[in-house]
Amino acid sequence: MTLNRAFQQIKAVDLSTVANVATALTVLTAVVFGLVEMRHARKEREERAAFVAVQAILTPAWMRSMVLVQAIPEGATASQIQAD
Repeated sequence: MTLNRAFQQIKAVDLSTVANVATALTVLTAVVFGLVEMRHARKEREERAAFVAVQAILTPAWMRSMVLVQAIPEGATASQIQAD
């Protein structure tokens, strides 16, 4: 008798209930996908902005100045640097 009752309950699930569950799962999947894509796009924008900032800083004049600064011997005084 219990098995018969279980089959009756399964039959009670009509097509509209199945469609509602499928719709809910579809919406949930779309929301999760959208959140993941937004996170990915934000990270990509941050990386692009950092790359553009580095490119803006790395001008030829800046590179020459960095070579000069790195060539200064450690412990050199201001007067020694100006003499060179």
